[in-house]
Amino acid sequence: MSTLNYSDILNSLSVNHVNTTSIMPSIITAITAIVATYLVDTNTVWYQTLIKPSFNPSPIIFSIAWTIIYILMAFVGFFDWNIPGMKFIFILQALLNVAWVYVFFQMQNPKLAFVIIILQIVIVTIWMTKSTRKWLLVPYLAWLLFAAFINYKIMVDNPDHGSQAEVTERNSFIPI
Repeated sequence: MSTLNYSDILNSLSVNHVNTTSIMPSIITAITAIVATYLVDTNTVWYQTLIKPSFNPSPIIFSIAWTIIYILMAFVGFFDWNIPGMKFIFILQALLNVAWVYVFFQMQNPKLAFVIIILQIVIVTIWMTKSTRKWLLVPYLAWLLFAAFINYKIMVDNPDHGSQAEVTERNSFIPI
């Protein structure tokens, strides 16, 4: 007859036995979402005066889309985290996500942002080929392709629309 050992039960429920690596994708995704949201600034003179394509979604659509994408990212990341190479891919796509927002909105550089989003599309495509839940990444990839097209149109339709710092510098030049 075995005896019930309460200390063994309590030890099995302790935080030390929780697999903390399984929550890393959620933590990384939350940090990515918070930082990216903080960096988005659609109220600048630079952004307001850009020629944007007619199919550019409203800010509420961006918010809804990214909320869904971030939830899916964390969910897929949870299942893929221990697949060889996936930690690197997951962290890289999160860094590229933040980098695009920083370069586009803060540096006001659509050309460099376009390069970053193309890299992000490549990384997410690689992630899809290795993922156990690849179909849940389809909305993410589709949104990145759509965002890349918007970025491209902004880049092409605003060839002389540099960053606000460049505009200020050009306007302050007074020939003698």
